[in-house]
Amino acid sequence: MTDESFQGDGVSAGFHRNARMTEEMTEAATKAMVEQTSREGSGVYAGTQGGVLGDGKGFERTAQFQQLFQGSSQDTVRTPLLYVDPLWDTVLLLFPEDNLKEVNKRLRHYYKFQPYVGSIVDIHSTFPLSDFELNVESDELKEYYNYIKEKLDLLQMAVWMLRDKYLLGESIWYGTWDKHNYEWSEWNQYPPEYIDVRRTYASNAAAYFLLPDPELQKIIASNDPVDQELVRLMPARFVDAVGRGKPYLLDSERVIHFSNRTAKYTLRGLSLVKRVLKDLLFEDKIRYLQYTFVDRHMFPIKIFKLGSEAKGWIPSQKHFQRFKQLLVQAANDPDFNIIYHFGIQVDYVGTKDKIENLIPWFEWVGKRIMTGMFANEALLGGEAPSYAGQTVNLKMLFHRYVTEREAIEWIFKYKIFLPIAREQQFVRRTDAELAHKIRIKSKTVPASKYYLPQFIWRKLNLLNNTTEQEMLIRMRNDGRIPMEVINDIFGLQAKSLTEQFKKEEATYFDPEWQELKKQVLADEDNKEVRERYLRGEKLKDILDDLAVKAQVKEELEEESKEKANKPPDEPELLGGGGPAAGGPVGAPTGELPGPGEGEPEVELPGERPGGEVPSAQGPTALGEEAENLPTAPGAEGPAV
Repeated sequence: MTDESFQGDGVSAGFHRNARMTEEMTEAATKAMVEQTSREGSGVYAGTQGGVLGDGKGFERTAQFQQLFQGSSQDTVRTPLLYVDPLWDTVLLLFPEDNLKEVNKRLRHYYKFQPYVGSIVDIHSTFPLSDFELNVESDELKEYYNYIKEKLDLLQMAVWMLRDKYLLGESIWYGTWDKHNYEWSEWNQYPPEYIDVRRTYASNAAAYFLLPDPELQKIIASNDPVDQELVRLMPARFVDAVGRGKPYLLDSERVIHFSNRTAKYTLRGLSLVKRVLKDLLFEDKIRYLQYTFVDRHMFPIKIFKLGSEAKGWIPSQKHFQRFKQLLVQAANDPDFNIIYHFGIQVDYVGTKDKIENLIPWFEWVGKRIMTGMFANEALLGGEAPSYAGQTVNLKMLFHRYVTEREAIEWIFKYKIFLPIAREQQFVRRTDAELAHKIRIKSKTVPASKYYLPQFIWRKLNLLNNTTEQEMLIRMRNDGRIPMEVINDIFGLQAKSLTEQFKKEEATYFDPEWQELKKQVLADEDNKEVRERYLRGEKLKDILDDLAVKAQVKEELEEESKEKANKPPDEPELLGGGGPAAGGPVGAPTGELPGPGEGEPEVELPGERPGGEVPSAQGPTALGEEAENLPTAPGAEGPAV
């Protein structure tokens, strides 16, 4: 028994997001899109402004939207495609290339949600950097410059500069100058889409305009007391310009524009992510296909067969309508049960054994993303075919990192520290100025005359090639290469090394001092030093104490030696004639011996002329001071 009026019918609960659209719905959506495009004018669809580099006017392109969404008729004549215009890209057709704000919004989206993009940008913005110290010839300036470094947080500023450069193509900062202390108060980072860069045409310098922010305009026009307090902190000219919706001209001397420009004549930087933009869009397309597989696996197509093929029985239309009602009731009830007769059969059409293997496609896209963003698997996950290949790839990347670090050093030195040195007159004095104790002021002082800091990075060498370094050190020990080559390999400076060696000389960090310490403690003659050292005394204190004792001992010995070698003074007695006249000792003779009269007689200690021994109580010219003299050998009284 058959039923000629039977037609299969599908049932949809209406909750699935991929429910099919009817032809009427598709036609209505196409018409609405065409009308919306016509109202927007020539924006993205009608044409593009800018050539390959975004300057000037490129190829004009127009699109017939009916051809994009409608099928072709049977009368269409097909011809071979001889030329494909790279600017007529159907993938990037709807991408807002001319709207910098919308472009940066999508680039930040990929940084947040795409693992390759986020990881590579983070590595590029952090790996070239490390903490650093500023070194200057003057100790006072060294301390001051390092204070400025910590105050402005230059390390974190460098990380943010690199991150915006790789992600958005450029990083723009504006500094606030402290007129009282002649130094920078802070540096503010602005979104590149809110900075308009114009060419001056008079020089290579550019003019920078801060575009009015809609949120900031709301704050300025607000009557909220909190917003009004914020407005009072802003410059009056800035508030007036933003309130009227006009761009605000920035001082170019206080602007840092760190960009990835493709040439000197370009004004804006090029994002590294844009190179792989089409691959990212293609990956999104693959992801949608994967979602479709998963959705179909979750919601397979169910085919219900009513009747009996063996008996040739097909139920009536009423039978089918009743079964359809049962299915609608069971759609949103997971615990729904149906009692039915034998004439029913259910088949499921899902994705089992029908899913496309998308893993090779994802791997292919991932390799293209890594290649376009100058990265590899060794950098991201530490995986590489061989150690030699990994070393070569990383060495090429690290050479690029060195260039980035030198660029940041230049910006910090000449955009941050040079204005401070110029305003505070940190100028090296010439020999003539030092000799005459004067200072010559000039308005045209070159930058090399100022005290500017040198950067000493904690991570000196980005790539540690041990084999190459050991070979160069052996060549240096043999005297075949100068020391300057070794310093360049390790990123060192000869002047800085010399200063460090001077500071470490005769300290615990001096290896020779350590060796001498071992020798002093091991010497048997230094028993006292060793015993006091073992009792916990500091070696320096022990040596200082012994040095003081040795000095005191030496002074006492020298004093005793001088007293022993000094001849006794002859006392002058009162009255009588001199010894030459034969009169009493001490009596003035009235005349000096003339020349040629011979040498005066030498008096022996303890006796006088004529063999008389002076009395201890006798009057002397020295008085009581004679008692302090040492006693002569064989004499009972004080020696004269």
